Amino acid sequence: MIRILHCTDTHLFADPRHVSYGVEPERTLQAVLAAARRQESLQESLQESLQESHWDAAVVTGDLVHDEPEAYPRLRRHFTALGCPVYCLPGNHDDPRAMREVFSRPPVTWQRSARHGRWHLVFLDSSVPGEVGGHLGAQELQALDEALGRHPRDPAVVFLHHPAQPCGMAWLDRGQVLDDAEAFFAVLDAHANVRAVLWGHVHQEYEEVRNGVRLLGTPSTMVQFLPEAQEFALDDADPGYRWLALADDGTLETGVVRVALADSGRGGSGTAHE
Repeated sequence: MIRILHCTDTHLFADPRHVSYGVEPERTLQAVLAAARRQESLQESLQESLQESHWDAAVVTGDLVHDEPEAYPRLRRHFTALGCPVYCLPGNHDDPRAMREVFSRPPVTWQRSARHGRWHLVFLDSSVPGEVGGHLGAQELQALDEALGRHPRDPAVVFLHHPAQPCGMAWLDRGQVLDDAEAFFAVLDAHANVRAVLWGHVHQEYEEVRNGVRLLGTPSTMVQFLPEAQEFALDDADPGYRWLALADDGTLETGVVRVALADSGRGGSGTAHE
């Protein structure tokens, strides 16, 4: 069983005490990672195989910082403490050049793909300089096609920042989803080994199934967006993370863990619940 931690939209600032929308992103991230290390609320059937310090890898899918690259070294330190490989990719608030400098060596890296057991993890860059919405383009799509084609018999999971389809929030669905999603899905449809696609950006839990592939959105480690809102609005839901359990037979189990924060600074010590 391969155990993957998925975090997203950490939105760290240069000042670790910075407050955004009433929370301190630094402290909420610390609470989420503390809960992930404790593994207090994973499914009972997985308790034995998912114990403290037994993540095989973590993936952080964009908006690692909020336009302030000075925070990247601190994010690196936070995730290094997990004791496993950590793979990062950029979102619309990130600086790709600064990311490549800070995440150039293990255990926290930005790379094209990784292998864990039979499973192939593929990481895409959907960020567009100066734009909020996402786009892959010919180069990323070709890289995806080649990566999936190298191991056609092995199961794969694809990660990117922007959602590949509307997620029910009208204000975000207008121009912030992947604008070349049709081409993206055409590549996925050509490869039978894809089991799931995971993204961030939506600051909420999301799940659909398309052609047998699970499409999964993960809550932010910071604040959450209100589901089905016509205009921008925040939800009062707790921050959280997603876990993946990848079996050798190609099956995938997943769930979201929310971290109830002890103070509404949201950012004190937290307890996890599903």
